[in-house]
Amino acid sequence: MIGRTRVLAAVLVAAVCACYVPTSARAEEDKTAQIEKLFREGVDLYQQGKYADAQRKLKDVMALDPRNEIIARLVEEAGARVMAQMMANVRMGNEPTYIWQSYRKYQVRKLADKERMAKMAQRLVEPTTTEDERALLYREFGELGHYSIPIIAPYLKDATHEDYRTNARIAIGRMGPRAVLPVIELLAHKDPLMRENAVLILAEMQPLDPRGIPALKARVEDANEQPSIKNYAARALQRITGIEPAKMRTAPEYYYDLANRYFLDRAGVAEEAEDIDGMVWHLNDAGDLVSVQYPLWAWNEQMAEDNVLKGLALASDNPLFLSLWASVQAAEYTEVKDLLDICTEQPAQNSFSAEEKKEIEAWDKKLIDCKRLIAAVGKENVNAALAKVHVDLKKYPGHSRLPQVGCCLAKELAALDPTGELLTPPPEVTVEAIPGKDPVIVKSGGAPVAVKTEGAIVKVTLKKDSVEVYAIPTVDPTLKNGKKKDESKEEKKEAVAEPKKEEGKDAAAVAVPLPPSVVPPPPTPVSTSALVNGLDSADESVQYACALALASIDRFPTRWIGSEKVGTILGRGVGEDRPPQILIVEENLNAANELRAKLDKMNFGVTLAASGRDALVIARSFPPKDIAIISDVLRRDLSAEQLIEELKADVRTRYMPASILHANKDRTLIQSRFGMDIPLVEREMAGNDLKVAVDGVLAKRAGEAAPKRKAREVAVACATALTKIDPRDTNIVLDDAVVACTKALFNRPDDVRNPAAVFLGRIEGGKEKKEVADKLKAVFLDANNAVELRRNALRSLGYVQKEGLEEIYVKAQSEADQEIKDIAAEALGQVSRSGKLITDFLRANRIEKDKKEK
Repeated sequence: MIGRTRVLAAVLVAAVCACYVPTSARAEEDKTAQIEKLFREGVDLYQQGKYADAQRKLKDVMALDPRNEIIARLVEEAGARVMAQMMANVRMGNEPTYIWQSYRKYQVRKLADKERMAKMAQRLVEPTTTEDERALLYREFGELGHYSIPIIAPYLKDATHEDYRTNARIAIGRMGPRAVLPVIELLAHKDPLMRENAVLILAEMQPLDPRGIPALKARVEDANEQPSIKNYAARALQRITGIEPAKMRTAPEYYYDLANRYFLDRAGVAEEAEDIDGMVWHLNDAGDLVSVQYPLWAWNEQMAEDNVLKGLALASDNPLFLSLWASVQAAEYTEVKDLLDICTEQPAQNSFSAEEKKEIEAWDKKLIDCKRLIAAVGKENVNAALAKVHVDLKKYPGHSRLPQVGCCLAKELAALDPTGELLTPPPEVTVEAIPGKDPVIVKSGGAPVAVKTEGAIVKVTLKKDSVEVYAIPTVDPTLKNGKKKDESKEEKKEAVAEPKKEEGKDAAAVAVPLPPSVVPPPPTPVSTSALVNGLDSADESVQYACALALASIDRFPTRWIGSEKVGTILGRGVGEDRPPQILIVEENLNAANELRAKLDKMNFGVTLAASGRDALVIARSFPPKDIAIISDVLRRDLSAEQLIEELKADVRTRYMPASILHANKDRTLIQSRFGMDIPLVEREMAGNDLKVAVDGVLAKRAGEAAPKRKAREVAVACATALTKIDPRDTNIVLDDAVVACTKALFNRPDDVRNPAAVFLGRIEGGKEKKEVADKLKAVFLDANNAVELRRNALRSLGYVQKEGLEEIYVKAQSEADQEIKDIAAEALGQVSRSGKLITDFLRANRIEKDKKEK
């Protein structure tokens, strides 16, 4: 059923996108025209000597993500000479270089014609080719790079011509890092000559590349490999690593490290994908090297998948690979889902071309396939995968993909473990104490607790709010065979304490309540469930996902570790759909706090960041930020210009409007520095002036941006989850959730207010019955509220306040909505069994009243 629902949702998304094809086409044409205009203006400004303005225009060009075809046409229009001059001018920044690199890649792809490359490869190995001509061919193959390797590779296994193999090996080796990945695939070829030459290429390549280590180590460890190839591989490994192969780790361990690097998208991975245009190589059944091209955003997960499968082929019983596999599938799932969310933003502000949108929609099938492949590895491995995400989030705060991966794995783990087998009950600490003159000191969770033993050996069980003392009778040393041994030693007899008894009971536990000052804290939670550990995750979105998962499987008669945190997190989640959230980036703490105080008075949510790098992390985390106010004086790590550029580079923050915070006297300077388009906020502003300035920045937001939509989804999900918890049969502490849902009854969307009202009725107001009743009453009496919300408020009000509402129930009979009348009548029947009020009610509301009175 779930799978069909997701398919239907995907079809609906595709249908909506299809309905807007004409609009998208027009938007694409407008975008192309804008790119052309900006580029030409930039070239003109450069030739006029206005370098800062020219650089700004080219930055705007790159921000629009132009296609290579457009760039190639514009570069050829400007001319190679002008482009070379701009690249050499330090005042033009890096943009001319980026544009030229895109142009070169486009030209190389045009030259990578298979028929043409086959003729070049044949000419390269022919004995009649002169050395000068061969040098030119080496150079051109170096330019073509990875495109030409499938054409040259067959010559590496030519058993009759050694010079063919040598020339092919030199041509591939001179390609450098772009040749590494296809050559690694050749190490698994069935032909020994191919494997041998692949090893030699990796050993001779400059610079040496560590990505070949796992495959080379696999050759060394393969019992069926030829001794000569093993020897070459061992020498290549020692040259690359500087370590003797015998002292190195195993090949599966290196495969895991490499797969994990691609999964985490570590430094250099994105550049790898760009260098080889998202290609992944495989050997087909015939032994030919073939490639599949993936979108750049999907390439690293494909590489991680490949390396996980290679590691599993060598160590199929290693559970680390299965947990990493689940993480990779979750990364693919969430990446496609996030891109689809961005594509459907309204108003559409994404920078994807029409072709890119179609490509993303085509990958929609991964939304189903990835879930199935996660479930296949089992709950223990999914649990281990989620535990790994928690560790990675601490090591790499602000990671672009890990929070979404954690949320996905949490949902899947809840589905795989519906009975909570992985949850751990809290331990009870039991200590046996030997009596002495002074009270025995028992430690629990680091807090010492004094227990008087009264001369007896006791057994102490520490619980949450009490200590149970079990008196254990000792054998009187004066007795022998049941008779008194030495009656003269009464003091020894007195030293033996009688077992503690209660009326009608034998010796048993006596609960000794502890005063608040000595109540021991519960033991430090240690759970085998990654869902419980996720309640303390470094990322709030993962906390919400884990809390929602645990709330859905709360079906146990005893408390479990982490149950006391779930309600607090769900309550906090109810409030995630907050008033406008503002990120202030200011290194001067006094200035930041001053601005924060002004904005707090205007009911804005404010988060402070002390540097540009901190701002990047905070901007990606909960709660989603609506706008950023960035100080014009940032020196700690990123400048204001660099921070704005970094925010635009991330799809999650690309459309968050940014403004510059500056002094009034610097306004003209700031406008010349950042341009006229960026909003400005003056440090001296206060009151209405500041509100107008901030509202102007807020007006630039997308109407339905994906981050804000996710915050709304979290609020709705948390409120809905609370309504499904039975307060009579739960170990979740709900006090904080009651406070949060009471606040959510006002100034929130109805899809949050409705479940909040229902939950308050189920919990019967919790400890704050009077306040909850007053709020529910106010919601019901406000005729401007939606009918459904008023119904829920009235129904819950009857559960929270049992008496004193008769007048409201009677007046409710004049409401237009029949269900409100019915709810009020039912509630009245619960509180009014007889008397004048009920009589008057029946008389006033009897059937056919008007007819009988005539």
